[in-house]
Amino acid sequence: MRVDFDNWMPIAVTEIDEVFTPIPIIWFIAGGWALDLHVGQETRKHNDIDVVIFRNQQQVLYEFLKQDWMLYQAQNGTLQPWKNGESLNKQFPEGHGWLEYL
Repeated sequence: MRVDFDNWMPIAVTEIDEVFTPIPIIWFIAGGWALDLHVGQETRKHNDIDVVIFRNQQQVLYEFLKQDWMLYQAQNGTLQPWKNGESLNKQFPEGHGWLEYL
């Protein structure tokens, strides 16, 4: 179980595009970065990048990322490994996944 959220280093928005574009899912950037991309400039420092996908495409994302990324799910303020076949939205109310490049 990971609780060291301060040790995470987000990748750049351009890197998000490189990681997610080859995956056959619909995805988009949400949250603070989405607003900054809309206005065309970074308005504040960001500690993370929120990427949103449709719930029914989680397994596709998992299959594409599992080789190069450590996949986690947020659960009660901690990060637990996201295991193959688990649905983030049904098992855990937060429905959040975290990715760590191996």
